[in-house]
Amino acid sequence: MSNSVITISRQYGSGGHEIGLKLAQALHVPCHDKDIVENIANEKGYCAEIIDRFDEKPAQSLLYSLVMNSYGNWYSNDNYKPLQMAVQQAQIDIIQSLAKEPCVIIGRAADRILEDVGCVSIFVHADMATRIAQIMQRRSCSEKEAQKAIAAIDRDRAQHYHYYSDKKWGDATNYSLSLDSGILGVDGSVELILSCLEIVKATPHGNKNATP
Repeated sequence: MSNSVITISRQYGSGGHEIGLKLAQALHVPCHDKDIVENIANEKGYCAEIIDRFDEKPAQSLLYSLVMNSYGNWYSNDNYKPLQMAVQQAQIDIIQSLAKEPCVIIGRAADRILEDVGCVSIFVHADMATRIAQIMQRRSCSEKEAQKAIAAIDRDRAQHYHYYSDKKWGDATNYSLSLDSGILGVDGSVELILSCLEIVKATPHGNKNATP
């Protein structure tokens, strides 16, 4: 499928990252995730660890305040905007640049950033039991710790999404396709997305937020 960009939003622990990687492999296109953070750091000359602290975090959060206090009056050269505002704008610029070629972009409100140019947007969700099991295995943590992490990271992602749009993160009406990876599994989810892309490809103007 040529000239296609697929964005993947995902609940924490739903396997969205793995689905994105396997989808990109199947389509023979790049998958962009953490490399966006590295690109921002390289482009703006900021420390990658600091940029990573802002990654998919809500604007003006407590973390933002702590970082700004830690680094004093460190502002960007872009009209003296606070650091996080400069990072958010850099993220927009980089995602729009990446979207000039076929690719898969995971998270970072990419579907909203690319709303005007068009993309096939996917939202991956799963039942809480599946997500807790995934996080417990990934983090080697207790069930209670996994639940806490899921609640915190989903909240941050939702608020970060709201920075770019007044639409609600996770609302199925905002995406081309919303799927349950807890039922489908990773491979089944990839297969469903590929089928969706074939339908979009056959639909007039299908690459601009088409809903199969």
